[in-house]
Amino acid sequence: ITIEPGGIQSILSGNGSGMGIIQYSKKKLPIEPGAIVYTSGTGGLFKEGIPIGKITKSIINEKSNVEFFSDFSQLRFVNIAILQKKINND
Repeated sequence: ITIEPGGIQSILSGNGSGMGIIQYSKKKLPIEPGAIVYTSGTGGLFKEGIPIGKITKSIINEKSNVEFFSDFSQLRFVNIAILQKKINND
């Protein structure tokens, strides 16, 4: 994920409670509550810049809580697209 403002790259995980937890961050910077969390596009699964949620609680050098914009418990169907890179053998 990317946290804005600041462009902080991190990893977000869920814990089944409807909240996300930022567990790892490249920079140990203070993240202000209210900062917006976006997809980073780094893993290649999601486009860059899709809003995910906002920081509700943040502790320097500790885990930060993220409140999701969507209620994932209401999902009934998930579409997973797998793309393969075509190799050109010229």
